[in-house]
Amino acid sequence: MDLPEVLGILAGTAKSGELHVSGNRTAGLAQMPAVQGRLSFDTGRLASADVAGEADLVDALVELLRVVEGTFTFRPGPVLGTRGSTEVAEVLREAQARLAEWRAIEQVIPSQTSWLALNPDPPREHLTLRADQWRLVVVLADGTSVRATVVALGQGALAGCRAVKELVDAGLVTVHPTRPAEVTEGAAELANGRRRTPDGSESAAAGAHQGAGSSTVAGLGSALGPSRSVQASALIR
Repeated sequence: MDLPEVLGILAGTAKSGELHVSGNRTAGLAQMPAVQGRLSFDTGRLASADVAGEADLVDALVELLRVVEGTFTFRPGPVLGTRGSTEVAEVLREAQARLAEWRAIEQVIPSQTSWLALNPDPPREHLTLRADQWRLVVVLADGTSVRATVVALGQGALAGCRAVKELVDAGLVTVHPTRPAEVTEGAAELANGRRRTPDGSESAAAGAHQGAGSSTVAGLGSALGPSRSVQASALIR
């Protein structure tokens, strides 16, 4: 069963409860889900969502629609703390339109781990940038991953990738499948307290021992305990 079919059944039968979905965007990896989340239903209408940190109903549904293979479990019961509900068909229609935009973005930015760098040769002599585009240029000044860029912008995955694609289409940003070797080597030199001078010699990097911090960006996954009210468990393909 595909996800829209599952949603249609729950809407058509006016179910109340939570639909838990976990899966992956690559076929054959359903046992190692990268996306986990839930959708709450109130008499067949979508009441709330929490999918990979997305609480917006449309964005949450887009995240689930991007899953190629996974599993779902529906747990019936009353829905608590909802402020309202929305027709499934309405949310699904908007989510599918937004998914089409994602597909276009993925043609330019294939992965969240892709490396972004400013193009040293601008396509035109004179360029005009909006304030939000300039902020993105600052984020990309030294090169960074798509994931780190999205986090720095703080706008969500779709909005962040949309902004990046805009600069890529304008010829200002180059997308690399992985972090370029020269960038990795330069980072390793700094980590070892060395830097290379213009004549090719090495010298101690200033401030190499001032301390370093690290951060990890991870998707929100929910650990779900056993339930006595499991009604259905099936494979989404």
